[in-house]
Formats: sequence, structure tokens, C-alpha cells
Amino acid sequence: MPAETKACRICREMMAADAKRCPRCQAWQSSWATFWFGGNTYSFAQQIVWIVVMLVVMWASFRLFLFPSGKDFQQHRNDLAFASQSMTFKQEKDREFFAVVGTIRNASDTMWRDLSVEARFYNSKGELIDTYSTELRDVIVLPRTDAAFRLTGYTARPGSEYSKVTLTITSAKEKSRRDW
Repeated sequence: MPAETKACRICREMMAADAKRCPRCQAWQSSWATFWFGGNTYSFAQQIVWIVVMLVVMWASFRLFLFPSGKDFQQHRNDLAFASQSMTFKQEKDREFFAVVGTIRNASDTMWRDLSVEARFYNSKGELIDTYSTELRDVIVLPRTDAAFRLTGYTARPGSEYSKVTLTITSAKEKSRRDW
């Protein structure tokens, strides 16, 4: 009675049906082993698994080690305040726009960046007539110093109706020394 044989998954050499590895090319013969080892070289599936693992590790490294979340702004809200501000208006073609210029004072030992600012505009009666929110991405407020800022935008009403502006910092991020 002839011995049962099968062909190798990689090199097609005939071998015993119960062999785990090919005697010629040393490739594993089970489907799971072929998935992982794929013969003498890495299989396509193994390469995909390694690429996914490396991408996850790289993402975790960048997120957790290079870009830490930093301090909570809510605990330092009173440390950032507007030291001075002035409001001007100008007509540009068919629209009027405003500019609010001033300084932000940082009383903390933390460096802040990406400040979100809300501007509330009031008329002479003290009624709220317009609002404007923006993020000051180009302003970095160093510890225990003042930083200049400028807000500009189009008005919703004629500039003559605006008499007062109040500014509020709604959020900020800690500037890490590792930020690029």
C-alpha cells in the first residue's frame, strides 16, 4: 500500500501527508503557520499585521509622549486676563469691519497657546448687539508676561452702534516645550 503524500504549499515538493514542515524548503504546512511564517519569507498577511501593529505603536507614541494633553485651563482661568483693549472700525468696500487690539496678561507659571476668545459687543444702552468668537492660534502667552493680540471681523450692524466690548477667554492649551 503506497504512503500518502501531499505537495508543499510553497515549493510544491512531494512529502509525507502528516509532515509539519517541508524537508526541502522548511516551510510550515498548516494554514495557520503559513499565515504567520509563509515559508522562508514573510507572508503578505504577516506583513499586514506588522504594519498595523507598528502604526498603532507610532500613533500611541506621538499622542501620549510627544503631545501630552497638558494642564487643565479651567484651574488657571483666573490667571489669564485682558490687561488692555481698544476697538476701532473701518469701512472696506461695501462692508464695515472691526478690530480689537490689546494685551493679555498671564499671571501663572504656565505658557499658554491656542486661546479661544469670545467678544461681546454692547450698544450705548448696555444691550448686547453682536458677538464674535475666534481662536488666537498665533498668540503664545509666556509665563508672567503680557502678549499682544488682535481680533478682526465684519460687523453685523453699523459701527456707530457699538460702544463697548467685553472679552472672555473660554479655553486655552498649555504650550509644551515639545510642541513643533
